[in-house]
Amino acid sequence: MRCSSGLTLGSRTALEKVRGPLDALAVSGGHGHPRAADGPGPVAHVRRLSRESRRVVPVGTGFTVLAAADLLEPTASALPEVAAQRGLVSAEPLRQVFLERYGAPPSRHRAAHRDRPGRR
Repeated sequence: MRCSSGLTLGSRTALEKVRGPLDALAVSGGHGHPRAADGPGPVAHVRRLSRESRRVVPVGTGFTVLAAADLLEPTASALPEVAAQRGLVSAEPLRQVFLERYGAPPSRHRAAHRDRPGRR
């Protein structure tokens, strides 16, 4: 993954071959994030590696893969605050992905799942 700043993140090993323990698992976003979030392979490997990692960190739109793997912590934060915490300038990409994935805005989804215990 090449960031707009020029920083490049990459892996020399296919995801399915990575073994823990890991200090940090960075799940990146980018143009392929919707396909990765819908693919059973990437989601299963991220879920597996999350159990072998000290911390799991979404990078940009990588949160969609974490959401598909049921690894996002519930939050009462407003969407703009969540976007800022993820390094996004606008909350609109988060809102669009959420609407496409869940068919409802985050506020409606949050209200429907408010009393649901954490899944992790």
